[in-house]
Amino acid sequence: SDLLSARHKSLPIDQPPLPMCRADKACHLALEDVAGVLKDDFAVRRANINGRLSREIFDDDCLFDGPDPDMPVRGVHKYCSAISGLFDRPSSACVLVGEPVVDKVEGTVVCHWRLSGRLRLPWRPAFKPYLGFTTYHVDPASGLVCAAVEQWSISAVTAFASVLVPFAVQHVAEAPDVHTVEEWLSVWVLMRDHVPKHLRHLSA
Repeated sequence: SDLLSARHKSLPIDQPPLPMCRADKACHLALEDVAGVLKDDFAVRRANINGRLSREIFDDDCLFDGPDPDMPVRGVHKYCSAISGLFDRPSSACVLVGEPVVDKVEGTVVCHWRLSGRLRLPWRPAFKPYLGFTTYHVDPASGLVCAAVEQWSISAVTAFASVLVPFAVQHVAEAPDVHTVEEWLSVWVLMRDHVPKHLRHLSA
C-alpha cells in the first residue's frame, strides 16, 4: 500500500467517501446547480406561491425563517403546507429579480424577489407589494439546503396592516416592478435605507 500511495499521490484514497444520499434527494450538487433549481422554483414552478418547492434539494429538517410572525418553521413539508394555503394563486406572484447570487465561500445562494397579490381568505384581501430576498444556506456535508432566511423591504406589521387596515399604511409606498438586481437594490435602499451585505459591491 505504501508503494501505491507513493506512485499515486494524487488519488484521494485516504479521503472518506461522501455521505450516503437518499434516492429522493439531489445531494452534493454544485452551488450553481442548486441556484438553477431555485431559479426554476421561482420562474417555472411558482413554488413560493403554491408551495411546490423542489424538495429534492432541501433537507427534510430545513429551517425557514423571516419577518413573518409564524416563522421560524422547521421542516420542508410543514413549510410547503403553510405556503400552499396562504396565497390566492391566480392573482399572486413572487417574481425572481435577476439571477441568483452564488457565494462559494459562505456556501449560500441568494434570490431577490418581488411579492404581490392577495391572501387566500374568504374576501381575498390584497396586500401591499414588497421586495425581499431569501438566503439559502447549503450544508457542506450533504449539499442540501439546510436553512432559508427571508428579509423584507417592509415590516411584518406593515405587511399585515395593508391587509386588515389598508388606510393605516397608505403612507408606505408599494414596491414598483423591477427587472434587474440594480433596480431592485435602488428601491430597497429607498425603503430600508441600507445595502444588503452581499450587494455592497454594486453600491461602491
